[in-house]
Amino acid sequence: MARGDSHVVDLLKISIEILYKELCGKLLDMCNADSSLHELEMRFLLPSDALFAEPIQITLDKRVHWYAGLTKQGQPCPICVTRVSKGPALVNDQSDAVKTGELERFIFIQQCIITRE
Repeated sequence: MARGDSHVVDLLKISIEILYKELCGKLLDMCNADSSLHELEMRFLLPSDALFAEPIQITLDKRVHWYAGLTKQGQPCPICVTRVSKGPALVNDQSDAVKTGELERFIFIQQCIITRE
């Protein structure tokens, strides 16, 4: 692949990432307005063919939304779904989690990612 081609591919990747974040932002707004949509939110944000070693980070309004990974069967991890059923933890890091009272959920999601088989 020529050097110019690599640059085009990089630009396409960035464009796709921006569009994905926009879509997730609209979906989050829907889910925050109607708590019954959280299952839909998890399904859209966690594609069935993906396994994540780290939580997905989606930055919206200077907040980072953390989403847990999937089981090997491609389903949202049941522990994470249970722990964040009222909505995603809105924390950037552990210190933010302490300040916002989200520490328990933040740690639980992190542990779930690390210990998932």
